[in-house]
Amino acid sequence: MNNAEPVDSGVPSRSRSRSLTVWFLVANSTAVFLLFASFTSLLYFGLAKHLNDESRLLLQSEVNAVEHILRFYPLGQMLENEVNPSQTSEEYVKHYIRVLDPAGRELAETRGMDAFAPAAQFRLPPKGQRSGTVRQWENAAGDPVLGTAVWLNLGKDGVGAVEVALDLGNMNNILTRFRLLAFGAGALGLPVCLLVSLAIVRRGTRSLREMTESVRGISVANLGARLSWSDWPEEVASLARVMNSMLDRLQDSFERLYNSAVNLSHKMRTPLTIMRGEAEVALAHERSTEELRDVILSGLEENDRLTRLIENILFLANAEIGKLPLERREMEAADQVEMVVDYYEPLAEEKGIALSWEGAARVVVDPALFRKAVAALVANGITYNHSGGSVAVKLRQTGDLACEIRVMDSGAGIPVEEREKVFDRFYRIYATRFLDPHGTGLGLPIVRTIMNLHGGTVALDGAGPGTTVILNFPAAAVAPELFRGSTEPMSAPHLSAEEHPHEVREDVDSYC
Repeated sequence: MNNAEPVDSGVPSRSRSRSLTVWFLVANSTAVFLLFASFTSLLYFGLAKHLNDESRLLLQSEVNAVEHILRFYPLGQMLENEVNPSQTSEEYVKHYIRVLDPAGRELAETRGMDAFAPAAQFRLPPKGQRSGTVRQWENAAGDPVLGTAVWLNLGKDGVGAVEVALDLGNMNNILTRFRLLAFGAGALGLPVCLLVSLAIVRRGTRSLREMTESVRGISVANLGARLSWSDWPEEVASLARVMNSMLDRLQDSFERLYNSAVNLSHKMRTPLTIMRGEAEVALAHERSTEELRDVILSGLEENDRLTRLIENILFLANAEIGKLPLERREMEAADQVEMVVDYYEPLAEEKGIALSWEGAARVVVDPALFRKAVAALVANGITYNHSGGSVAVKLRQTGDLACEIRVMDSGAGIPVEEREKVFDRFYRIYATRFLDPHGTGLGLPIVRTIMNLHGGTVALDGAGPGTTVILNFPAAAVAPELFRGSTEPMSAPHLSAEEHPHEVREDVDSYC
């Protein structure tokens, strides 16, 4: 059963996933349809306004024509021709004119105007007001009519009135045909738009489908396979590069897991074999109490070695997944270094190695992890050294609550080509393995892990004989998110291994 928790991406989860193809298809089709509808609407309303403006201009021109005829020409054939022109099929907007004298009597009228635009529909303005009101209505037959009535100056004949009406039927037919064409184009264009959008979306998401198939084919058996993005769009290629980077990390993690499992099984096989062999030999014949006691003590030693190995593995695993809290304190680094040196001094004297320390610095660190890092380096300096050699620890303040620690020894040294490998788990230099047959190769990996937890660095100095390991602890303000726990300064008196033997031993035993 897969119990892995989904990664929180900050986006609210949905019970059902949506198809990207469908989403793009709907979005693209909707956008095109709205664009078409907006463009068509603009054309329609623009055409309607233009026809309305032209109708009003035509209405005014008819009024002006009648006024001109009445003012400069006597009533006669010219007025009759204007009022009752010969209607032809070419006339698109038919107009009707009714001329009245000052008393309101009809002087001339277009044939059929009474039926098309009765006089009751017109509203003459008050006398003396030049402009009239233009209004639109539908006549009894349902035809659209645009009409106006105005008073005219008839010169010596006084004041008269004119009523003009336009038949807007043809103009309305234009708008109706335009609407039908627009609706027809929309009805036919929508499926075409959907098909074109589908083709575009399918073409655009082809690289995603190819990526899906490529990723689906990657398993534990071929973790070395990678995505090829040479002909993919930049947005998808960027995702492919990120996924390749993730695959690199996964492959590295699997390889490290495999190598760790192999190395761990090898490391555990030796003490288990020793314990089993000694037990079988002890059971093969009658043994004295002292002989059985030696077998039990040997088994306990091997058991302690396995316990330390397991603890170290758990420490590295917890640190790697961020489940190792730090309890940092502001403290004197010299006090902690002195505790470690005092603890190892008997071992150094036994091997004829001079162990010393100097300097002072104030730092904000986890005290236990600080001691473990220094202890691992001091233990290595003593273990891989020779009689008459030396191990020196130097402290130097490099900033506000930041320090540098150098652990220098005159031992076998580390070849240049292996200086990065020694920080890998279980890695041991072949030429110096005989100096510590029971070593696990976890000391320097643990030191690097501790420095990473503090946001610091560990480096090997290649100058001179032996080995120089440099630890740089940053100020707390450099990476405060790396620290958890209290930041209260710890008022520590002078500490020594004699005063705190159990605390020092607990810190350093698992690294030796």
